Amino acid sequence: MSETFVPWALFVGYCAVIVAITAWQRRRTTTMQGYAVGNRDVSPVLVGLSLAANMTSVATFVINPGLVYAFGWAGVVGYGIAAPLGIFLGLAVTSTRFRRIGDRFTALTVPQWLGERYGDRRVTVFFAVVALLQVTFLVLIVAGLVTLCVLFIAAN
Repeated sequence: MSETFVPWALFVGYCAVIVAITAWQRRRTTTMQGYAVGNRDVSPVLVGLSLAANMTSVATFVINPGLVYAFGWAGVVGYGIAAPLGIFLGLAVTSTRFRRIGDRFTALTVPQWLGERYGDRRVTVFFAVVALLQVTFLVLIVAGLVTLCVLFIAAN
């Protein structure tokens, strides 16, 4: 058995579990609102875990360590302490009101929520465009991964 068999087996098993859960949940979701907000029957713990998984991206493991390396202790304090604390406090302070207003306006997206909250369609359009600009973050991640791959190949 090769040394890569177990990692590949675990990866394929993980993919199979994700596909099975997706198919099972797909049968339960019948509307766009149900897809976007989970029919409001999802436990807050699962929502929190989903958010944590979403925020723990490639940047956490590729870009942030490089920034910490480049900036030393300032990077540790900024990315290791201040950023998680700020995210936690921001969510703790805003999540209840965000949900209350979202329920009142039946908002499905953050741009829609902001537009409904402030009563201005231009706010919705502006934040929808800003959300689309997050593709630049994807470019940053891909560029970081390519740089790491090139450095790894050059080192070997």
